[in-house]
Amino acid sequence: MDNDIDLIEQYLDGKLNPGEIRKFNLRLEDDREFARKFRVRQAFPELLKDSSTFKQQQTKLLQNEQDQLTKKTRIKPLWLFRGACSIVVIGLIICILLFFSQDGTRMVTGKNPSLSGVPAVKKPAIQPSNKNIQKPVPAISVKAIELVAPDNGAMVNRKEEIRFTWIQATDSLTCFYICTKNSEKPIFWRGIKRGIREYRLKPLTLRPGNYFWYVGNPEFKSSLIIE
Repeated sequence: MDNDIDLIEQYLDGKLNPGEIRKFNLRLEDDREFARKFRVRQAFPELLKDSSTFKQQQTKLLQNEQDQLTKKTRIKPLWLFRGACSIVVIGLIICILLFFSQDGTRMVTGKNPSLSGVPAVKKPAIQPSNKNIQKPVPAISVKAIELVAPDNGAMVNRKEEIRFTWIQATDSLTCFYICTKNSEKPIFWRGIKRGIREYRLKPLTLRPGNYFWYVGNPEFKSSLIIE
């Protein structure tokens, strides 16, 4: 553990070279225990290399994370009771509506003998309103947009604004995406209006690591290293 603490201290002091920084960031993504040590070191900088205190704070942080997860997944009995009552009430309302809608003469015949010979007047069928009919939304095909800058595999500083540019101006509303290198699920996206050729990412938006980005769809995508 002392070696991990020394490595974290070197990273925070800016003593690692670019290659070591990339390995450090990859380990943060893959090694949950190492990432937890890094968070504890950031939260309690006075610990330094006190291993026993470090371990206690690490255990406390893990317990807090488990407690938060338990609170999110816990279902209160009162919610179950309210949900069950709502289902019962809705079921009764549906049964009543079905009972009185099966026959238009149910309310006339068999209830009042003086009206037994009077034919029931059926209600005219309700014609559907055009306002309630939803027209199908045509699918929008998003063209692939060829990227210009930063260059593929470029290394940029996360403390500075990053300017992304592409060749064709967007011809419809689309999105700008940034994904991690090991996953195609976007971790950052913004809507791009028609006619736009660039997007400016504010400093410190993303943490150091390997990423790729694209506009519209990933047919044209470019890698990026943020340090």
